[in-house]
Amino acid sequence: MKQAFIAAALAAFALTPVACKQSSEGGAPGTPGAFKFERDGTQAMDTNLKPGDSKTVEVKLKRGSDFKRGVKFSVKGTDHVSADVTPDAAKENETPTIHVKVTAKGDAPEGGNDVVLTGTPEGGGNATTETIKVNVKK
Repeated sequence: MKQAFIAAALAAFALTPVACKQSSEGGAPGTPGAFKFERDGTQAMDTNLKPGDSKTVEVKLKRGSDFKRGVKFSVKGTDHVSADVTPDAAKENETPTIHVKVTAKGDAPEGGNDVVLTGTPEGGGNATTETIKVNVKK
């Protein structure tokens, strides 16, 4: 009986989807010369904040096999949620974890806010964006 319970629990765990969110491709989309942003696990979930609180969301830069160029990062908050990005760029061939710190302003009303991280390749090509949804709840 105990073994059947353990087997059923393991099977249920194996079927549980692992959260992963990927942006559209930048650089040369649809080719090995592309790049994108990716958030795994709990980082892929919406962020909930109380007014005045902050949280850092981790975003990974994923490069196609032929995408070697540097990428500049910028982030745009809203009237109610500010945002900062660290680092502000990736050098050639680097694949850093990007930290986006979101802060709900003290007077922020309840509701959803979209913070947008943009990656722009050096030397031209398509930029890509990753939207981080921030819900302010009092």
